Amino acid sequence: MVDLSLPPPDGNRPGALFDSRTLPGRLEPTSEALRVLLARERFERTALCQKGAPTSCPGFSRHFAGEGQVKRRRFVRNAAFGSAGIALQNCGQGITTSPGPVGLATPSPRAKPSFVVVVMDDARFDDLRHMDHLPTIMAAEGLTFDSAYVAVPLCAPSRVSILTGRYGHNHHVWSNEIPHGGYVGFHDSQLEHQTIAVWLKQAGYRTMLAGKYLNHYAEDPRLQDYVPPGWDEWYVPVPMNTQFRYSLRFKDALGRQGWEPHGADDRDYEVDVLRDKTVDFIRRSGPFFAYVAPVPPHIPHLAAPRFQDRLK
Repeated sequence: MVDLSLPPPDGNRPGALFDSRTLPGRLEPTSEALRVLLARERFERTALCQKGAPTSCPGFSRHFAGEGQVKRRRFVRNAAFGSAGIALQNCGQGITTSPGPVGLATPSPRAKPSFVVVVMDDARFDDLRHMDHLPTIMAAEGLTFDSAYVAVPLCAPSRVSILTGRYGHNHHVWSNEIPHGGYVGFHDSQLEHQTIAVWLKQAGYRTMLAGKYLNHYAEDPRLQDYVPPGWDEWYVPVPMNTQFRYSLRFKDALGRQGWEPHGADDRDYEVDVLRDKTVDFIRRSGPFFAYVAPVPPHIPHLAAPRFQDRLK
């Protein structure tokens, strides 16, 4: 397993979320077709899990019987993120297997996997069945979990938990609204220097955030131009939850910072802009961490102009 040597924040154990040593598992069979089919079947079973009946969900009974285990999938290699997003090539180190019993993965101690985290906003559990490419693009070549739990089922608190590995009662961001919640609440908690971006940067990673950070980012006059620590590149649309007519607060690979205005032309469609920024980031060298948080399927439910005719 890969040791990222990430220091856990005081008073918590976020390493259980981010340290790959906690993700034991088995390599998949070498057959590409079989692996994709298995990933699709597992993904569809999860998507069809009946809301309000958790005992029918994959992994539920094993977890509460004390036998739950997070399974590790071979990390991203030669994946594509199609018209919806991001192309990944040679992000991780390939591992060759042969027919017969499949053992544990033992990558080189020097190998560092790259991470692409795509955060969907307000997605229902059954939305996944309509995303035909997701099982083959992300699940088959990425990391899947038999069980998953949301720390706080609200936008800003949940995103803070993702970034810090802390429960709500430890990061104290309880709502989306400023000044005590949202971005200002997180900033004032003085926890922005204890995030996965900071830890991975210390471990030699390039880091990038593209998309929504936290609710009401840049609305406080004293923080309008602020970029949190740990992020090498930063592309956050203001105001939030838009697809057109926004400004992109940016910090690029050369260290340049500023505001990039976008209007209502087809080329300004926010998801496409974030996709292009992310693809450019991924294609450069070195292990990386890309946190990508577009608006959809959150309101205002605006499809890309090239897809408008499909909605009539």
